[in-house]
Amino acid sequence: MASWGEQERHGDQSESARKALWRSGFKTCPKCSEQRISRKEIGAGCRQNGDGYGTEVFTCGACGFVTSFYYDEASVPSLYETSGWDRQPKKEPSHDYSGLPKVSIDPDGSQYRKHVAEDKPGTWVKGPDGKWVKKA
Repeated sequence: MASWGEQERHGDQSESARKALWRSGFKTCPKCSEQRISRKEIGAGCRQNGDGYGTEVFTCGACGFVTSFYYDEASVPSLYETSGWDRQPKKEPSHDYSGLPKVSIDPDGSQYRKHVAEDKPGTWVKGPDGKWVKKA
């Protein structure tokens, strides 16, 4: 359903809640996890080329959670506030590299050549604590 009005904010504007709703495709409430989200467009205006702009308000029918996004049909994506958001949250690295030796930049290769002999395969082993140590 669409109506005409000002482009304004509604409800919870926390980034975490808005991203959670957006990541679910606007289907799952970030507060109660129910899939009872309704959408209402409030048009704020229309340009001469026919592109509209306004606010989309999302409301959960189960818990009453409300949030909104600005939209502009002339921008990509039309919900331009979500530009740059990732559909999947960032994951932490799954490997612990804390026991490995530090790496430094060696543009001419002199440091690399100096240590090639002592770093041949088989000279580093994983210890019982899971960290990499140099064989004695």
